[in-house]
Amino acid sequence: MKFKRIRSCIFFLLISFLVVCFGFSDSHVNALETQADIVITHVDVVDVANRTVAYDQEVVIRGDRITAIRSQGGNRTSAATHIDGSQFLAVPGFVNTHTHLWQHVAKGFYPSSILQDWIKIYRFAHYFTAQELHDVTLAAACQALLSGITTVSDFTSVNFSDFAVRETIDAMIEAGLYGNVVWWQPAACIPSDVERSEINRMRNIYSRLGVDLWMGHGGFSFYPIPSVYDGILTAKALNMRMTEHTLENVQEKRDMFQNVYTYLADYGSQLSPRDYDQLVHLLDLGLPSDVDDIEYMRVLAQYLLQYPRILNKLTAEELALLRCLSDPVSITPIPFLDYLDALTNFVSIHSVWVNDLDMGLYKENQVYVSHNPQSNLFLSDGIAPVYEYQRRDILVTLGTDGAASNDGIDFFTAMRACWNLQKIMYLNPDLIGDFDAWSTLRIATINGARALGKEDRIGSLEVGKEADIVLMSKERLGLSPIVQDVNIIPLLIYSAGVRDVDTVISDGRIVVSSGDLATQSEAYLSLRLTEISNAVYDRIETGKVWNEHHMIKDGDFTDYWYRYRSVRLKDQISIVVTNSLSRSMKVQIVMTGTTFGGTIPALLAEAANERFPSENPPKYWQGEYTINPGGSVSFEKKHDSLNYSIKTPTGTQSREGVNAEQLLILVTPLNKLPPHR
Repeated sequence: MKFKRIRSCIFFLLISFLVVCFGFSDSHVNALETQADIVITHVDVVDVANRTVAYDQEVVIRGDRITAIRSQGGNRTSAATHIDGSQFLAVPGFVNTHTHLWQHVAKGFYPSSILQDWIKIYRFAHYFTAQELHDVTLAAACQALLSGITTVSDFTSVNFSDFAVRETIDAMIEAGLYGNVVWWQPAACIPSDVERSEINRMRNIYSRLGVDLWMGHGGFSFYPIPSVYDGILTAKALNMRMTEHTLENVQEKRDMFQNVYTYLADYGSQLSPRDYDQLVHLLDLGLPSDVDDIEYMRVLAQYLLQYPRILNKLTAEELALLRCLSDPVSITPIPFLDYLDALTNFVSIHSVWVNDLDMGLYKENQVYVSHNPQSNLFLSDGIAPVYEYQRRDILVTLGTDGAASNDGIDFFTAMRACWNLQKIMYLNPDLIGDFDAWSTLRIATINGARALGKEDRIGSLEVGKEADIVLMSKERLGLSPIVQDVNIIPLLIYSAGVRDVDTVISDGRIVVSSGDLATQSEAYLSLRLTEISNAVYDRIETGKVWNEHHMIKDGDFTDYWYRYRSVRLKDQISIVVTNSLSRSMKVQIVMTGTTFGGTIPALLAEAANERFPSENPPKYWQGEYTINPGGSVSFEKKHDSLNYSIKTPTGTQSREGVNAEQLLILVTPLNKLPPHR
């Protein structure tokens, strides 16, 4: 619970206590209710819950809550801040169910690539300093606020460094942006037991401040089966919600087929009969066509066969052709995720290439879809079947994805793309007539709140909910001309834009005023973003310097202490860890031999390795050392070299690394070292 919410609860409890104990009359209570922090008068309020617009309303905010929405009377409620809303339209703060805030550092790169080539954008993720990541995230969060977004689900896929999640959340809170942050398991280079402890520790700290941690377990097209399963196990053990990129493009299906085929060839004899049969079933679904357009025709044929009004117009030959196209179904990860019990309340990011069977599993498991139309357009992914989801009561929400695949965070263009793409998919707006402006606005607001488990708090303007409010100016051409009860909501989708956002209130705090950031300098953030982007881009060619000396001392150490980073050929590393405690400690150094530390069997949970066995990469390396009080371990690598020198109390070792891997340094008490696998 947020601190401001605690304050509000105490306030209302005190009032109730006074009423009961001292017999306060209704007039006394009403007098207390007229005191507010913010009041907005004479404002038109968009009620997405009931699909209506209430005109000339007064909205009262106390603390972080909406305490009243009522027809404007003659008396004005007194408040610390009064906003004349006569020229504003009040809409709920938008809920962005998928973004990568860190990707603001890489806007404008690789605009003509498919996902599997564009993915080289992740080179940027390895070269941030902690302060740079904080500042980039702050800039991105502020751009989100300028677009009216007050809640996000940020997929922190920059998690190749131990500081990534912390800096992301801190920057979001500083901006006034709340929601959840996704712990990306494949990039987290720490043992499973330490990972679970860290996630719990961070959730305890940040959930009180309005940000929770979710699990991103990785996808079967990119990562090994044991690693994905390990993420699922961690989420279940910690009662974390799960979300992941799913069926973003057709190539994912081809890659998944190859991954499953290879895994069965290598480890099939070690699997249980049931697990083996499930993976064989995935292969039996078949490979997709080598031509994406053929897959699109197959999927579209499946959908069109659901509409009698289309079938009635077809000749026998056309109907036979449509039925022929709709078969066969090719491989998808959805049945296997269902088999692993990972779909319940799952937020599926993208979900462009699902089939009829997948949709049945979505419906059965109450899966939510995060639709990212701008990214799908940018990367030539395809058109997600949003109307089909709506028709089958599968909840669709809206995301912008990272700025590296849409070049910004703009929910108005996202809403336009969402609606337009469904019209283009079917080439018949009458066919999807019940997918309208209200549908689109709800996807951007209350649907997102439901998917994030926050429907009782955000997503609509209702008494008792958090004060997340966007005031759109009627004195801008984007919201003109307004014909009352006719075109207001279509104007919001098709005409309005960021320029028309006048005021944004997030959690009862004014964060945008008169179209400008209220607590940050947009000019500074813009220039800082450019500075960081250039610095990080240069490091891709020159390498980074990781130079730290850590004194492990009393008060700083409980069960463990760790650092992990990505390491590249051109990087220069000099690390010293000194034991300033009064007792001996263990130092474990792990070099993964692969880019993703969270995929190494040695770092996975024992249950994951037992069910889905695999082997450490050939270049995986681990060293364990005891350091007595006053002793130290140092670790060095020169620029443009793969030779590592490890100096310990017992001597010096060398190790030849690889071009791209992760390095973990873990300090534990002598009896707490995670078992080596």
